[in-house]
Amino acid sequence: MTTGFTNDAGAADLQPQGASPGPDPSEPTGEGAAAPPDHGSGARAPISDLSDVRAIGEYLRRIGAQARSLRTAVVREQEGRYWRDVALIRLSKEGGITVTSSDSDVAAYEPNDVERHAIKIEVASALWPEHSKPFQAQYLPDAIKRADRADVFEFCEDVIEKGARWPRIIMLQLRRERDDKSKAYLPFTYWSDGLWRQMEPDGELPLWGLDQFARGHHTTVFLHEGAKAARHVRWMVEAATPQAKAALAAHPWGVELQNAAHLGWIGGALAPHRTDWSPLKRHGVTEVFVVADNDRPGHAAVPKIAHALRSHAVRVRAVRFDSRWPGGFDLADRFPDKLFKGDGPARRYVGPSFEECSAPATWATRVETSGAAIRSEFAEQWWMVDSEVKPTFHPRHDPARRHSDNSFNSDTRPFSDHPRPAELMAQQAYASKVKDVTYAPGDAPGVIVVDGVRSLNMWVPPRVVRAPNADERPWNEFLEYLIPSADERGQVQKWLATLIARPDVRMKYGLLLASTVQGIGKTTLCEIARVQVGERNCSSPTAQQVVESSFNGWIAAKRLVFVNEIYEGKGWTAYNKLKTYVTDPFIQVNEKFLPLYSVPNWAHFILCSNSELALRLEDHDRRFLVPTLTEKKQSPAHWHDFYAWLESGGHGIIREWAERFIAEHSSVGPGDHAPMTTRKRQMIEDSRSPDESMVRDLVEAALAMAADERSETG
Repeated sequence: MTTGFTNDAGAADLQPQGASPGPDPSEPTGEGAAAPPDHGSGARAPISDLSDVRAIGEYLRRIGAQARSLRTAVVREQEGRYWRDVALIRLSKEGGITVTSSDSDVAAYEPNDVERHAIKIEVASALWPEHSKPFQAQYLPDAIKRADRADVFEFCEDVIEKGARWPRIIMLQLRRERDDKSKAYLPFTYWSDGLWRQMEPDGELPLWGLDQFARGHHTTVFLHEGAKAARHVRWMVEAATPQAKAALAAHPWGVELQNAAHLGWIGGALAPHRTDWSPLKRHGVTEVFVVADNDRPGHAAVPKIAHALRSHAVRVRAVRFDSRWPGGFDLADRFPDKLFKGDGPARRYVGPSFEECSAPATWATRVETSGAAIRSEFAEQWWMVDSEVKPTFHPRHDPARRHSDNSFNSDTRPFSDHPRPAELMAQQAYASKVKDVTYAPGDAPGVIVVDGVRSLNMWVPPRVVRAPNADERPWNEFLEYLIPSADERGQVQKWLATLIARPDVRMKYGLLLASTVQGIGKTTLCEIARVQVGERNCSSPTAQQVVESSFNGWIAAKRLVFVNEIYEGKGWTAYNKLKTYVTDPFIQVNEKFLPLYSVPNWAHFILCSNSELALRLEDHDRRFLVPTLTEKKQSPAHWHDFYAWLESGGHGIIREWAERFIAEHSSVGPGDHAPMTTRKRQMIEDSRSPDESMVRDLVEAALAMAADERSETG
């Protein structure tokens, strides 16, 4: 909590940032240190609740409404674990009643003429306190005093007073557990008569966490559903304690959650329209990530928030959890164990990346007299490839993700006043248009010019950062164990170093890792390569997808293709299909629901198998490096230590090793062929049919006899 709350009246005021004495307590602000006023005998006391006005109380009871603040009441109905507002009743200072309703029958909730007249008369004679914002929370109600500090949330804003920045409390919120174990959140506000009331402030609901803007200039905001999730993530990313630092380091998305303010909107997923969003514009926020709870109302709240922010110059992205996370999940909850592998220090996250779970969610259009127009903030989140066949649309944060025009319209329609945003993009978003797609690893991501054509480079740079001057012995020992032959290991090292450190080089051969012994580290090597290349540049199709399917989207815009179990026996189908993918410079890509397109082929293959004859190879194959692998298995403790090394910085050390290897030795050239190895020679021999082997044996025997005859005749 930012301001902290105190339970005894003698507590000192909090000091603002960079200032000493606060406002003069003798000034009649009516908002802080003084005790609640004593109105004295016979004095007219301010009303404490709307029901104190008899006519209002009777009217609210008749329509089944309950007070929300001193000026508003609501008729609600439960929808799942949320409450939906059916009718909202607002009371003006003059006693006027305004009713708005989500139902068509507004008249059912309107006061009749007699009720209106009585309310107007009684309101005029009542004494109405005003909502106030104290500098510190004193004279608290018993419910707050008795509560665990973790169950109380402070909603603060910062104000400048006498040249200093002071936090002022808009509202307190108390979390309570109901009998059915569900949670209730009770609002408490402070009023000009010196009393705390269990009600909301008049007007819109505040955002939790606004005081973060006083600590730094935040242009990026994560918007969480509820104060609990926002407070937890804020605690973690501010890393003010060892526990918070450890939580941030262990969090799968810890890097992405940093360098931003974490705010919470309250009132439930069904009521984002009740929130005061104006502080986002006031503090210059330009990007908002909406992290709603993992349920239907939470997902449905995203376009409502985008619509509420349409007058703000902000880009919105939605962070959505899928069925791998439990229902109702938020970022204050523990990620499911099934998204991790390993135990202890070797435990590592294998679930979806932050980028994979986020998508553009900016409101697309503004309504003008001439019709709907695309908002610039929406267009800034997309690239439109205006090809001659059919346009495709790509999120700028993840250009490898492609949408047809129908898919684009379907995904963005909830964020648009126009049924076909793709048409508006084609007509109005000139700055977002390019003519073609390409895949150019090592070049700048985004738009590049290829042969005079503005093209979208779908390559996404990996995120691994080099770690110089570190201990790389675990990596070297792993390779020495996996590939016992020094010569063959050197060839594999050269291939791996080129893959990692030279994204501008397309090698014309891949790795085939075949052994009958399981659990020796083949998959581990593939996973290391995947991290080094970057998840968005990798795919893991099945052997059936590669060999049999007519759809080959798995190879589009990829630098590494990992096939976990390839076994094709004596057939040539797999080899003939693969050799085209391994060497051809361009690939005709066939993806569902998208037109055919051609893209440069930068795919490098690692094929794994637990079979002696994983793939049939030609006599003079030049497309696969087949090292001889170990037949020994390491202990679980060994793998535990190795994975712990990887997760504690090993990937950065491997990247540094690759950069240095290329500098000290040489990389694989774009025209180099796969070198011969003992294991590959055996696999070629095993690839022959019985007839081919018999003919070869006869030829070799004949050649040997001829050589013997020549030596005898000398």
